[in-house]
Amino acid sequence: MQRKLHHLAPLLLAATIASAYAHGTVETASPRNGATLGTPPSQIRLRFSEPLEPAFTSVKLFSSSGQAVAISEKARVEDGKTVILPLPTLAPSGYKAQWMSVGHDGHPVHGELTFTVK
Repeated sequence: MQRKLHHLAPLLLAATIASAYAHGTVETASPRNGATLGTPPSQIRLRFSEPLEPAFTSVKLFSSSGQAVAISEKARVEDGKTVILPLPTLAPSGYKAQWMSVGHDGHPVHGELTFTVK
């Protein structure tokens, strides 16, 4: 029995690695998740590991009290993988950005990042 499991181990490892790469992830974020900033950022920038569908991509920003921050522009996708949300001048506070999109493979991706403006 152990001998059979030993032969299956590489297959199980390959399946696990393949599923880990099946969906797009955020490779870089600006501001970084958990950052404390001395000056307010002018935008939120998220770089993904795979192309996104612009029509199904959004970013919403909330203050520490949970109120949505009014933003005059929608998030836009540049170069197929980078989402940019221009921001108004933010007051000192904590913020949470929630993002969602759909990759070209049709899989939904979503997440959030937090940052603080001093």
